[in-house]
Amino acid sequence: MKSPKIISDNVMQKGGSLRQKAEAHLKVNKSNKISLSGLSTELTESGFLKEFGGETDPIGLLHELEVHQIELEMQNDELKLAVEKAATATALYDFAPAGYFTLNREGIICQLNLSGANLLGKDRSRLIDSHFSQFLSPESLPVFNDFFRNIFQTNTRQVCELWFLLQENSSFFIHLEGIVDENPEKCLLTAINITERKRAEQIITESEANLNSLINNRDESIWSIDSDYNFVIFNKFFLDEYFASFNIELKKGMNALENISSKLSELWKEKYDTALSGKRVYFEYSNHVGKELHYYEVFLNPIISKGKITGVSALSANISYRKRAEKALRRSESKYRKLHESMMDGFVYVNMDGRIREFNESYLRMLEYSPDEITQLSYTDITPEKWISYEEEIVENQVLLRGYSEVYEKEYRKKNGTVFPVELRTVLSKDEHGKNEGMWAIVRDITERKRADDQLLESEYFFKESQHAAFIGSYKFDVIADHWESSEVFDKIFGIEKSYERNFQGWFDILHPDDRALMDNYFRDEVLLKKNPFNKEYRIVRKSDGKTRWVQGSGQLGFDAEGNVISMIGTIQDITDRKLSEDALKQSEARLQELNATKDKFFSIIAHDLKNPFNSIIGFSNLLARQIYENNYEGIAKYGMIIQNSSQRAMDLLMNLLEWSRIQTGSIAFNPECIEVAELTNSVLKSLIDSASQKTIKISIKFPPLVFVFADKEMISTVLRNVISNAIKFTHPGGEIVISAERKQAEWVITIADNGVGIKKDAIDKLFRIDQSYSTLGTQNEKGTGLGLLLCKEFVEKNGGKIWVESEYGGSLGTDGSKFHFTVPKG
Repeated sequence: MKSPKIISDNVMQKGGSLRQKAEAHLKVNKSNKISLSGLSTELTESGFLKEFGGETDPIGLLHELEVHQIELEMQNDELKLAVEKAATATALYDFAPAGYFTLNREGIICQLNLSGANLLGKDRSRLIDSHFSQFLSPESLPVFNDFFRNIFQTNTRQVCELWFLLQENSSFFIHLEGIVDENPEKCLLTAINITERKRAEQIITESEANLNSLINNRDESIWSIDSDYNFVIFNKFFLDEYFASFNIELKKGMNALENISSKLSELWKEKYDTALSGKRVYFEYSNHVGKELHYYEVFLNPIISKGKITGVSALSANISYRKRAEKALRRSESKYRKLHESMMDGFVYVNMDGRIREFNESYLRMLEYSPDEITQLSYTDITPEKWISYEEEIVENQVLLRGYSEVYEKEYRKKNGTVFPVELRTVLSKDEHGKNEGMWAIVRDITERKRADDQLLESEYFFKESQHAAFIGSYKFDVIADHWESSEVFDKIFGIEKSYERNFQGWFDILHPDDRALMDNYFRDEVLLKKNPFNKEYRIVRKSDGKTRWVQGSGQLGFDAEGNVISMIGTIQDITDRKLSEDALKQSEARLQELNATKDKFFSIIAHDLKNPFNSIIGFSNLLARQIYENNYEGIAKYGMIIQNSSQRAMDLLMNLLEWSRIQTGSIAFNPECIEVAELTNSVLKSLIDSASQKTIKISIKFPPLVFVFADKEMISTVLRNVISNAIKFTHPGGEIVISAERKQAEWVITIADNGVGIKKDAIDKLFRIDQSYSTLGTQNEKGTGLGLLLCKEFVEKNGGKIWVESEYGGSLGTDGSKFHFTVPKG
């Protein structure tokens, strides 16, 4: 048995400070001591002390035992405290949102936390001693090898971003940070899943590229100003138009009301102010570009961000030519900013009363408090009031029930009062007895991410509203997947529902049947094969109402690494009104030409053809009167015949002019009835038989029995009179004219054939046109105006028929001559 001296020495070797604490504790707690003198007497009398090999001071021995006992109790308390801190550190390590890995120089996983195991989708025990690179995609492996090698070579912090592939064919993007461990043969890696951030960045990049392509794909001016009238964005077309109008090279930040005339400045300020008040504006204005006066239509829309008007977006189209014909095209554009998230996470620990007890530097920087200031606060002091009840529900329903929460969002308030959004997860902390003692959380500032989300929503809103304002639809066609997506305006133009099958066949089915072959060849040859941008006007049959509409389609192509077309994005605009206006304009031009020709023809007849017969009448009447006065009757009969013929010719011309003018003014009555053609023909021939007899021309009627037609009797009579009269005029003396009829389905074909001189081929097309007048002398120099055949065409078409001619020119008696045919509905 050891002596008190030996026991005391052993205790002192364990640490003088601990013994001093035990001695002090023993003096303070004297009330618990036993009587040392009484105990010493008992130990001496019992012979107990003799076992320690000599004379021993019993009181000193007992004192040493008491001190040793207190030291053991104090060591036990310190050990419990150390165990509690170790448990907290372990929980913080395991439940951190980021994955923590310890790797040796061969890339073997030596240690990892639970978040790391969850990230890789396996139990932690199965991942220990496995190679970290097995989870990397093939293209990410070289990047990781460089990153891993640089950690040990530079002994500095390294960063990279990689694709991870799991056995379940799932993949995600990881941000890795690495640094050498205290043990130089190992390194520490922090892994954070940034897949959502990467997808957001990709969406913004694609949207930005798409919008840039869209706004520069059409010939409209697109721009925007801020609330101080300064230019923010504009497309190339606006840049060129601005330079052409004002000879000024436009730059961002220039004031939109400067560098222009005071009159224009007042106009634009009024329109901009109206838009800045929250109203949409549409107006037209004119401006000189060089020596030319150009007309424009303008759409202005307020740009609203978070309920506040921050500027004006504008679209202007040059409608100088389209003033009479079409609606302005419009495209929109907006600018996206890239999403940027802070990777600096804050750690905070609060007790069950919510008082802040532990924190890291990132947390302090986030809130801008000093360490002393932060410890005087609770989590409710830095949380806006609207979030307190929300977070209390999360604590009660998630943290207290299962020990941790899902990742959730809320807001924090900085020392200066600034409120900003955060993302966090809260974990419950328990003591060694399982009692709740506090909560810790990992907090991330997501201000940049939220700002990017707001900008994306603002840009999408601007783009969508711009499409609605200009009624321009947009689409994106995946050629490989044979699928296209479209905007709301696009669907309205095509008249399709959300459930419509959006593939090539679906688009093909909407095409007008007459345009399908043309558009199929165009898309396959010009777009897919020759890789030209899509730019075509074509017709569709709108699904919602079956109406035919004209659309203007445009699209830019996307290519893979081999240059193959894989996608197309573009716009669709309904241009039906423009097309109708263009057609109406062409018809008006044609009608104007016809009216001009009619006017010229009318004046020609008045000035020449109508004057000549009266000149003959007046001249020979004077001659006849003078000879009678002189009792000279030689040639009187001849002069009388000339006067009679001239009078008859003038009368025929006047009758044709009267009937022709009545047709042109629409004042002639149309009274169809059932007519027997042979009877009508005989009636017409009574007035023409003398002309035929003078040239000894034989006229034959070869009709089947009872040829009845349903037509206006006076009009058909005029047609017969003019055509037969022409046949007499151009038939040689002794010739023959044959009038026949042939039934063709629901109509009769009436033919007047002669064996006269015929008509030149290049003159046949002029016979029935007012603007291509054709007239020639008859076989005995008979004159004509060419008006009779025009009148025939009008009357035949009025009765639902058509008229045409067959002729051989230059014939003599007995040749084919000419055949005039016209059709009349069967009676």
